[in-house]
Amino acid sequence: MDDSSRFDWFDSVKIVPLETMASKVISVIDQGRSTKNQSLSQIKVQQATELSVANRLFSALYQSYFTMPVGTFKVSIPTSSKSYSRAGGDRLPLGFSYRPVRRVLDALRNLDWIEYHPGNTYKGVTRICASAKLARQFENIGLKWSLQIPKDPLSLVVLRDRVRPNSKEKVELPVPCTPEVLASREFLFSYNSFLVEHCVALDLTDAQLQVLAGLRTDFNLAVTRTQIRRIFSRGSTNKGGRLYNGWWQGVPGLYRPHITINGYRTTEVDYSSMALRIIYAEQGLQVPSDSDLYDIGLSQWTGSVDPRRKIIKEYVNAVLNDESGRYRLSPNQQQELGVSQKELLRLVREKHRAIEHLFYSGIGLDAQFVDSEIAINVLKKLMDQGILALPIHDSFIVRTGFRADLFDAMNIAFSEVTKTQTTLDETGPSSRELFGLKLSEMDIQHRSSVITLDKAFDQLLQYPRGLMHNYVTSWRQQSR
Repeated sequence: MDDSSRFDWFDSVKIVPLETMASKVISVIDQGRSTKNQSLSQIKVQQATELSVANRLFSALYQSYFTMPVGTFKVSIPTSSKSYSRAGGDRLPLGFSYRPVRRVLDALRNLDWIEYHPGNTYKGVTRICASAKLARQFENIGLKWSLQIPKDPLSLVVLRDRVRPNSKEKVELPVPCTPEVLASREFLFSYNSFLVEHCVALDLTDAQLQVLAGLRTDFNLAVTRTQIRRIFSRGSTNKGGRLYNGWWQGVPGLYRPHITINGYRTTEVDYSSMALRIIYAEQGLQVPSDSDLYDIGLSQWTGSVDPRRKIIKEYVNAVLNDESGRYRLSPNQQQELGVSQKELLRLVREKHRAIEHLFYSGIGLDAQFVDSEIAINVLKKLMDQGILALPIHDSFIVRTGFRADLFDAMNIAFSEVTKTQTTLDETGPSSRELFGLKLSEMDIQHRSSVITLDKAFDQLLQYPRGLMHNYVTSWRQQSR
């Protein structure tokens, strides 16, 4: 698992004690500052730049500290002057020049506020984290919600490509300045500006948060990481284009029912068999809205709740995206399905004979571009009504009180983009008492704790004492 993020990738937060500490850093720098051959105005420009760097670093250190498990995440920071050069462009690649960053880093070390882990040829980039001394100050502040500064629109659209064919290693490319890219940037900036006014949290105890944070090796739980960006693939702004970076997107589906918005329970609605329906539509083929496209004829199939459905969906998406044809199910997955890899491919081909010529063609990235356009359409429709929806590629999360609005927006958006109809599935909210339990695993006592949609429709939650209570309470205080 990557246990660090670059300092300029963290969102900027405004928390008074952090700003006070940033000012302290400038005071330390001033003690050793040479004023020789410098005017007062030049010194003030230096101080302003250094304060901007210090505020950004404290935002990063604070958010990394409260990334769960608490105190385990670090901030990476390039310490080579070459990393900060414009390299012929007009913009500084990291937003700052080298010398102010270096001076702030040295002051933080002099104050004993950071642990400093230098990088080298073998260990890569330098990483820093809060020292025990600074961690105590962060604990005194607690995890607080802060109105974030919306990210620069130029950073919100990313274009990537593979280093070479069939390589998993990616490289970022310059983003062309097309009308479509400009429109994407404008929307994303508008959406992020709307999003940062809201408080997205989890109705969980601190102990449950720690369990959730440890479930996946590729997931870091950081509830302050909210602003999204759009990422295109294969060097084309017509491939991929999905929305990424919201912390809720990494939460496993079983635990997303605990997500809350502004202190209210939420519900999640997803498009059924979205990639397949888009591909059929692109081929001019009509599919009945009630058709189960993952029902390939396995015995005792139970539809949308069948536990084998997730494996089949994963396999179908691989068939659509994997141009190399090397994707393989694990032995455990084959055992759960009750069929071999070869037999599974035969069943999928038989089910989708009309589009099997597109298997292993990479068409999945074309379908992702279409579903990203649908997602933006949905978010726009709801934002125009003052409703926040959280995107998860082919599904969306809203307050339960807005579920009808979400259903309408999703149906209309899909029809507008694909000219066909679709089917929607819904997963309602859950309670702390049901943490980690599937419906099939619940006994009679647990089932009595199930949260019905009518009960959760507009119910303001009381969070347990701890991180989430402090986080949501600070939002309520600031939003009055």
